[in-house]
Amino acid sequence: MKVRILTETQQRGTFATMLLLYKKLLEIGIDAKIYTTFNSEYNVLPYPNKSRIFGYEKMVNIEKYSEKIFRIIYESKDTIIHIANAMYGILPIAEKIMPKP
Repeated sequence: MKVRILTETQQRGTFATMLLLYKKLLEIGIDAKIYTTFNSEYNVLPYPNKSRIFGYEKMVNIEKYSEKIFRIIYESKDTIIHIANAMYGILPIAEKIMPKP
């Protein structure tokens, strides 16, 4: 099993909580990785396009960006993707791309 943790913010304790989760998964022997959309010492994803009209949350959830991110972090059918905050746009992409059980 592989666990891929996806977080787009380092605010409100989200990133700290995900680090604790990540370290615990590693301690028990699970293949875990953290992916961020901000500069960090972990796997930094491409930053979403900026928009003068829409805010950051909208831009990380547009279909084109979500699909790009999904293809980076999804490795195989035994991959679990944990979305740590507001990147809900990846859910419809996962439903379209991932094989059905």
